[in-house]
Amino acid sequence: ADAVQCGMCFPGMVMSLSAFVRDNPHASRPEIKAAMVGNICRCTGYERIVDAVADCLDQARKAGQPVGGIHV
Repeated sequence: ADAVQCGMCFPGMVMSLSAFVRDNPHASRPEIKAAMVGNICRCTGYERIVDAVADCLDQARKAGQPVGGIHV
């Protein structure tokens, strides 16, 4: 999804969003954005990261798979 550019913010995003999606597998885009509030990204404006998380949640729901966090 080309969600990351420089990668500086990514560790914080992964930590925040991993716990968030585990606890909120049916999160909406506004909820995903709210979960990222403590992280600053100077490159992407967050939209590609939100797109990637929303897409992962969508795919897991369609496949009937539980969401257990982001695995890297």
